[in-house]
Amino acid sequence: ITGDRDAKVTIVIKSIGFKETIKINKGTVRSLLINPLAQIRSSESVEEKNAIHITSDNAITVYGLTRRKQTTDTFMGLPTNVIGKNYRVICYNASVKLSEFAIVATEDSTVVKITPTVETQLGRPVGQTFEVKLNKGDVYQVIARDLMPAKRKNDLTGTQINANKKISVFSGHQCAYVPDKVFACNHLIEQVPPIVSWGKHFYIGMLKKRSKYTYRVLADKDSTKVFENGKLQKILMAGDHFEKQANDHVQITADKPVLVAQYSQ
Repeated sequence: ITGDRDAKVTIVIKSIGFKETIKINKGTVRSLLINPLAQIRSSESVEEKNAIHITSDNAITVYGLTRRKQTTDTFMGLPTNVIGKNYRVICYNASVKLSEFAIVATEDSTVVKITPTVETQLGRPVGQTFEVKLNKGDVYQVIARDLMPAKRKNDLTGTQINANKKISVFSGHQCAYVPDKVFACNHLIEQVPPIVSWGKHFYIGMLKKRSKYTYRVLADKDSTKVFENGKLQKILMAGDHFEKQANDHVQITADKPVLVAQYSQ
C-alpha cells in the first residue's frame, strides 16, 4: 500500500477475525503479510466473508503479491469506484494445473450469473448459465475441470460474469506454462477490469531482459476485428480470444472493445 499523502488504512478479513489499522506515511510503501488461512481453497462454494477489505481516509494505491517457492505474480488492486457488474475473464491453457477465477461481492444480496466456456470442476456444463448469491465480503471461486491432456479445453478464458451489483473479479491460473511448450509453470493472477472499461487501442511494450512475450486479445461482441500494427489478425466471436507471440513493441487495435493481456514467458 502506498500514497502521496499520509493515510490511515484499515484492513479487515472477517472470516479469520483479522483487523488491523496502520498509518502509511506519504511516499512510502507498506507491506502487509496476509494469513494463509484467508486463501481461497474451494471451487463453486461460497466462502463467507473471506474477502480482504481495505479502507483509507486518503487516496491510496494497493497491489497484491502472491508468492510460493519458484512462483510469484502480482496485480494492481482496483478501487470500488471503478469496478462494475459485467465481466469476461482471461486465464490461460491448462498445464499441470488449471485455470481459475474468483468473484468478490461488495454488497449484500448480490446475484451473480456465470456462463463458463469450459466445464467446471464440479461439472457445470459449457455455455449453461448458473447463478450464485453472495453477500458483502463473500468470495466465490471457479476452477476448470481437470480434463488432461486436453489442454485447451480447460481454459476458462471468455467466461461471462454478470451481476446485479458491483463485484470484483480476479482471474488467472494455478500454475501455467506460458507458452504451452515452455515447461516452467507459474501462478497467474490479475484483477480484471469490467467490460465497460475495455478499449479499442492499445500499445504493448517489450519486457526488460526478455526477447519475446505472449499476448492475448479477448472479444465481448461477435465479429470483432483485431489488428496488429494495422494488419488484420483475427475476426473474433463473443468470448473468443486471439493469442500470439511477439518480439517487438506492437500496436493493437480493434473495431469493438477488447481486453488485452500481456504474458511474460
